[in-house]
Amino acid sequence: MPSKKTRFELLTAVRRASAALHGARGMRTFLALGPTEPLLLAPEPDNPVHRTAVRVHVLTGEPCGYLAAEDAAPVFERLTRGELLLAACRGPRTPRLQPVRVWSEGENSLTRALAAARLVR
Repeated sequence: MPSKKTRFELLTAVRRASAALHGARGMRTFLALGPTEPLLLAPEPDNPVHRTAVRVHVLTGEPCGYLAAEDAAPVFERLTRGELLLAACRGPRTPRLQPVRVWSEGENSLTRALAAARLVR
């Protein structure tokens, strides 16, 4: 039986995608984020600016920005260890920042939630 992972929660922000990296489409994706929109997180260890960068995507896979650098390290560590983290927008955004909640309920409740959504068996 797998061990239950500890609960994790972090309130942070997504910084808007830059036009240079993601083009105008990435900026439009950021600006279209809803106040409770679910997000996908991807560690980016080869990022030349920040070695613990975490790229943020909407569910369609479009990039919309990066987690704030000052908060990215613990999320980066958990993602590179294979832990599945959930993320969602949290309230209204400014032109450059979107508040975000990143969390893990632990392996057991996460597995139940994914099974309910028919993502795992």
